[in-house]
Amino acid sequence: MTLKGSSFDKRIRRLRKALKDEKVDGILVTDLTNIRYLSGFGGSFGLLLVTLKDTVFLTDFRYIETAEKAVCADEVMKVSQDHMDDVQREMRKRKVRRLGFEAKTLPYSDYQRLAEKIGERKVRPLKDTVEKLRMVKDDEEIARIRKAVRLTERALRHIQGFLEPGTSERDLATELEVFFKLNGGGETGFSPTVAFGKGCSMPHYASTNRKLKATDMVLIDLGASLEGYHADLTRTWLSRSMSAKEREIYSIVLEAQQAAIEWVKPGAAFRAIDEAARSVISRAGYGDRFGHGLGHGIGLRVHELPRLARKSEGRCRKGMVFTIEPGIYLPGWGGVRIEDDVLVTEKGCEVLSSYPRSPRSWL
Repeated sequence: MTLKGSSFDKRIRRLRKALKDEKVDGILVTDLTNIRYLSGFGGSFGLLLVTLKDTVFLTDFRYIETAEKAVCADEVMKVSQDHMDDVQREMRKRKVRRLGFEAKTLPYSDYQRLAEKIGERKVRPLKDTVEKLRMVKDDEEIARIRKAVRLTERALRHIQGFLEPGTSERDLATELEVFFKLNGGGETGFSPTVAFGKGCSMPHYASTNRKLKATDMVLIDLGASLEGYHADLTRTWLSRSMSAKEREIYSIVLEAQQAAIEWVKPGAAFRAIDEAARSVISRAGYGDRFGHGLGHGIGLRVHELPRLARKSEGRCRKGMVFTIEPGIYLPGWGGVRIEDDVLVTEKGCEVLSSYPRSPRSWL
């Protein structure tokens, strides 16, 4: 399948520029998400060799027919019993003298075999080379993320009809998964988190059979996956009584999120955006109860680059999409997190999610 003029072609050209900066003649891509980003392949086994002039996709018998029809690469090949032999042969054919490889995903045994075949000095580990390209989304990717966000918001509206005393966290989580499957999502981007009451104090809570009480707050963290791209939203509903403490904590978190959103624009430092939210929570006396980073990139994975945290390096660029999700977590009481997905635009940012953020009870 031809590459020329496609979104994959543009991504490959960006990658080739990065390879020149890394001083290598090609890269062996083994991370399946990166392979999907560069070629469209969505199976469970494949290798993508990208040189400064062409691309070769290698896979096994299970996927070869599909790959020949659907994968964007200059050549599609079926691997032999020793796929490192295949890589070496294709390198020699294309006069690749120094090969970069993805240090995080190439098995050590494969690295050893490759180094033995072509020489250790001719292979170089690369870190996040493709992942850094994926940080900036093209129009096609942004459109898919928007669709995932819309479906996630529909799921939130749907689940409100099931929030009543006696229902369990696990029942709601299952209902969300079914909703996504029945409405084109195919699968959730991750298992939904549904927490009641004290369970809201745990950021990565595992839903249980706990029954909802009128005095409980409700926290739901969920995200649809559409056409390979993800959304990630969190909403917290207050209890029926909406106590003064619940209102206080919620208003602090909402103010923190808004402060961070106002910082987002091209050139803004990731750590400065994190600090904008963290300082609001710290001034209110809850700094030690916000222990995670402010946000993360979303795209082909739910969690990807960039990271927005205290020690994050880097700055915003137009086309980046990431979450803004401050929270306050009080063990034995509960917690509040508000999470939205934002797109860095030419002059600022667009909040992709429109689901209401104002404090409200679930009843």
